[in-house]
Amino acid sequence: DRYGQMAAQGRIDMRAVAKMISHPFFKRKPPKSTGRELFNEHFIPRDLLKSRAAGWMATLTFFTAYSIYVSYRNFIPHKLNKVIVSGGGALNKTLMDHFSKLLSPVPVHSIEEFGIPAQAKEPIAFAFFALRAIEGKTNHLPETTNAKREAILGKITQGQSYANR
Repeated sequence: DRYGQMAAQGRIDMRAVAKMISHPFFKRKPPKSTGRELFNEHFIPRDLLKSRAAGWMATLTFFTAYSIYVSYRNFIPHKLNKVIVSGGGALNKTLMDHFSKLLSPVPVHSIEEFGIPAQAKEPIAFAFFALRAIEGKTNHLPETTNAKREAILGKITQGQSYANR
């Protein structure tokens, strides 16, 4: 849904939002992680999928913002000063509008406002992880991954230098 255009035209189904947010995953304390094994077509309420595409796009876009808002409210013990959004979501105007309304009066910014392309966070992070590994320094936070100890993650494989070809 490029820039959230379809979602902006649909009607949000708040019953579907309530059903999805009641999933136990959203009540679990961080650190936590999941992916398509949980959040796939089986997670979406059947009634929602019967509606027009714009309706389910509107609902899922709002749900994305709402689930993050609920996590902030439930698990961040201090007041937020600002929220910086990165990744594809920062390019979705409808999603960013939902964030702004839900988090008001906390300002919501795209990472692009700070000179970093929205899609650059992950490549920058992996470059940082690689630098830390090359330096022989821990490149993860055990308290966020629930790891038992600090470690240097990843493997450095020597390749043929471009200059030596």
